[in-house]
Amino acid sequence: MKNGKGKEYYIDGIIKYEGKYLNDEKNGEGKSYNKEGQLESEGFYYNGEILNGKVYSPKKDSYEGEY
Repeated sequence: MKNGKGKEYYIDGIIKYEGKYLNDEKNGEGKSYNKEGQLESEGFYYNGEILNGKVYSPKKDSYEGEY
């Protein structure tokens, strides 16, 4: 079970998530990446879902706000 700060990787070794975990779920500050290694979202996670932060679109636009 994942607890504390850590990193998760896709099967090919590209980073998928880096941040904090609690009870095997993303909890706290973290960043998620797509399969190409590009930043997808960053912010505060709770029970595996992003609550507040930035989500980036494939066109490099971003959205800030609560989810």
